[in-house]
Parts: sequence; structure tokens; C-alpha cells
Amino acid sequence: MWAFPVDIPNTPAGTVPVTVRAIDAVGNSATANFTLTIDSVSPDLTFDVNAGAVRQVRRNADGNWTLRLSGTVADSLAGVGGITVQVGTSANVDVPAADIQANGDWTFDYPFDDISFNADPSPTGPYTLTVTAATPRCPTATPTSRWCRLSST
Repeated sequence: MWAFPVDIPNTPAGTVPVTVRAIDAVGNSATANFTLTIDSVSPDLTFDVNAGAVRQVRRNADGNWTLRLSGTVADSLAGVGGITVQVGTSANVDVPAADIQANGDWTFDYPFDDISFNADPSPTGPYTLTVTAATPRCPTATPTSRWCRLSST
């Protein structure tokens, strides 16, 4: 097996026909045709936090704070590989595949892992929320960030 990067400038998203030819040391050759799919567009992602909105956190069964989030995600060309969420200084957390419906709707209770946040009996204040959706073949994507104000009441 072999692989190499291909730079195809000014090519829009879609399919590109490719012909590959291999020649061995004694001159035998073989040709194969295939289609290369170029996906230059990040998945469409929405989530239910408007910039500056006040969102309520709740304790889960383990006593840690969580934030309920929901939205939609779609990528008509490559499909969706996953969604990652980060709030404040807590860790990036992958939204479980089971929480992403076939139509792209998703709902997720983000678990805060920041020790000082979970120790706070009534966390409030502004936090940056970053949600990233990626395609299966290209795990890096442009994150969407918004700040919101959290409240426990």
C-alpha cells in the first residue's frame, strides 16, 4: 500500500476523475481509473446557545455540574465523523455517536471536569463554549465558539 498528498488548486468540492498508472522494473504497466472526492466544506453545525445567553447548569448523579446542549449537524458529501464540545477550561468531550440522530439532531449533557468548577456550589459567569464537527476522513475542522453566561439557579 502507498499514499501521498495531492494538491489540486482551485478545485471546487465534488468529484474529480483520476487515472493512475504503475510501471514495474521490467516495464510491465497497469492503469486504473477511480474518482477522488474533494470535500472542502466543513459540516453544517448549529447549537442552541446564542452569544451572551444565560444557560443553566445542573448536577448529575455523580454530583458534577453538566450543561445540556443540542443542535444539528450535517455534511451531504462526506457525512459527519463526530462532534466535540469544550466549555471553559474543562476538557474536550466527544458527543457519543448514539446521541447524534440519523437526521443530524443531537442532544448532549456536557460533563464539566474542572475541579474548581465542580467544587463551586453555585457556578456563574461567562464561559466560552466551543463545538467542532468533523467528517470521517478529515478529523480536523473549524470550531464554532460562542460565549455564554452560566448559572446554577
